[in-house]
Amino acid sequence: MASRYSQLAWQNSNKIGCGVYWCSTMTFAACEYNPAGNQVGSTVYEKGDPCTKDSDCHCDGCVCLVDEALCLKK
Repeated sequence: MASRYSQLAWQNSNKIGCGVYWCSTMTFAACEYNPAGNQVGSTVYEKGDPCTKDSDCHCDGCVCLVDEALCLKK
């Protein structure tokens, strides 16, 4: 299950597509992430200081959510 979480949290993945199929006895769900994450030897995200303003964010089109101290890609 950890690999599923780390893919969801992967810093560079910014697109997701999912599908669900319901059968009579079970449900199947699958998701694709782009760009793909879970790269061996890599970290989920780059560690850094919390943002306090938009210029603290180092990604194109990102804004700082000051209350959460996180950069969000718009």
